[in-house]
Amino acid sequence: MYKYSGAADLIITRAGATNLAEFALQAKPCIIIPSKFLVGGHQLKNAEYLSDQNAAIVLDEDKLAFNPLTLAKEVSELLKDKKYREDLGLNLSKFAVKNASSVIANLILELGDSAK
Repeated sequence: MYKYSGAADLIITRAGATNLAEFALQAKPCIIIPSKFLVGGHQLKNAEYLSDQNAAIVLDEDKLAFNPLTLAKEVSELLKDKKYREDLGLNLSKFAVKNASSVIANLILELGDSAK
């Protein structure tokens, strides 16, 4: 997926943490349409937080169902404004953990050592 998202000028996505982490590493501007039906509302929380940090544009799925042209308008405006795309990508990239796999591996090793 990183090849396709890496080639994109902007990303339209749900608000799953794994995808958002990938896009943060790539500093990609995102339009997020969170699913409100997932357990605990985690996508809504992720999207709201990123929107509050000016790190993504968030659109409500119910409003899009009522007016699907809203998405086309947002995409068009974002594609026309390179500076805004760069700002969104930069703000999202602040949440990237560049060495996450090493951090997780070290935590696992530490937990293993402490269990001895």
